[in-house]
Amino acid sequence: MRSEQHESAVTARGSEDESRGPRAGFARRAIVGDLFEAPSGPLRQVSVDRLGDAESRLERRDPIFSRSTSVHTAIAAQVISVLLKPRTWTPSPPGQPFEFSPHELVELCEHAEAVLRDEPTLLKLGAPIKIFGDIHGQYPDLMRLFAEFGAPAHTGDLDLVDYLFLGDYVDRGAYQLETICLVLALKVEYPDRVFLLRGNHESPEINEKYGFRDECLDRLGPAGDAVWRCFNAVFAWLPIAATICDKIFCVHGGLGLTIESIEQVAAIQRPIQKGEGPLMMDLLWSDPASHDSVRGISLNVQRLGATRAPDRPPQPGECTTFDAARVNDFCRHNGIHLIVRAHECVMDGFERFASGRLVTVFSASRYCNTYENAGAILLVDRSLTVIPKLLKPSAATHYGWHQNYSDRPPTPPRSRQHAHGGGAADEALEPTVAEPMKLRNVPTGREAGEGVRDSDALDSMRGLLRGLPGAGAPARRSPSASPVSIGRRESRGSRGSRSPTR
Repeated sequence: MRSEQHESAVTARGSEDESRGPRAGFARRAIVGDLFEAPSGPLRQVSVDRLGDAESRLERRDPIFSRSTSVHTAIAAQVISVLLKPRTWTPSPPGQPFEFSPHELVELCEHAEAVLRDEPTLLKLGAPIKIFGDIHGQYPDLMRLFAEFGAPAHTGDLDLVDYLFLGDYVDRGAYQLETICLVLALKVEYPDRVFLLRGNHESPEINEKYGFRDECLDRLGPAGDAVWRCFNAVFAWLPIAATICDKIFCVHGGLGLTIESIEQVAAIQRPIQKGEGPLMMDLLWSDPASHDSVRGISLNVQRLGATRAPDRPPQPGECTTFDAARVNDFCRHNGIHLIVRAHECVMDGFERFASGRLVTVFSASRYCNTYENAGAILLVDRSLTVIPKLLKPSAATHYGWHQNYSDRPPTPPRSRQHAHGGGAADEALEPTVAEPMKLRNVPTGREAGEGVRDSDALDSMRGLLRGLPGAGAPARRSPSASPVSIGRRESRGSRGSRSPTR
């Protein structure tokens, strides 16, 4: 049975997008045809004026072009077999030739695009589900997360829980090809269990500069540039956001200046190429303000590389930071209890904002071998309790980072003093410990534009999040951090029978 998001697929893509499917895959074969040979011989070139006839023949004989959403391909299974080894995979020195040929990677891209085309821009998912933040080619961390908390395989926990990735699979790290190939193969092999969103680095103008194109060239040889273009053609079809049980809104970046409703996101048409526009800038690039007490929407000085904000309000299409009131308004207007986003390195692997109404999750530990941050994922159980799972910083290595960061230093992490929506009292916070702390029925009541909430509920929330007396002291649950319930609600569908400066 198809997952829920297929039942509400966005129809606004239009006939132009529908007719683009076969041409996209065929054109990619033509791009790389003069660079390498397929296993059965050279790829035949077809002139543009005969492309339509060729497409018709391909549609009749090649299941890739049938737009099936349950495609099972040999290449996806091979990639998973080779790369998904959470407890036995060992990193080789960066720059070694990749395990798969350019031809195989193009085939994987074609199948992945076929699956992604059939998904809407806004996914509607259920629980239980795991949520992963930025990975950035730190494949060893991805394997550690799978080893510690379950892997997306039938020998792992795939029959019990879905997987949602919030984007930024490539750039920075030294194992970008391993990372992107595995998540795409998982998507092809398990289209109703594994879900991928787009991050700001899944764009050619970004990943051309921050390491992905260089890795493709270094490890794939002369065909590397063509394969890099194929990956970016797939990225253009990645969904942008997801909801979980209609109560948790998941996106890579944030709300920015222009995002008012979930319907806005659902109406975005794909494929999305260059010139992303104000909505995409906000969804993929914006960040929460540095602290709950900061008011208003401002230009994102850190990402602009400026020393101070210009003395003017931000305009649509500019990178911004948004305040707690913005989060509260969006949640109230859309019936959302929690926003989960990635995009920023946070010292504890996850961090709360807007008094717990927004959570940032970052899955790459010791980011760029520069910061001592933990990595994390979030487990959302059937009751919509959100349980952070923490990964300690990995051991420092003399390799593993694709570029010289003196040229393009990574964006610094959010300071731990801002964690959990606290103030000065939180400045000396240690990394989050595994004290179970449940919070039932997050209030959705009085939330004025200035960010005022019911004071009793807010005081109670702060006490729980800081582990103050009165929160209770159940047995420790390592290595998880404090679970936070956003309100009891039945998950969509029954899962009892099952054995989504940069």
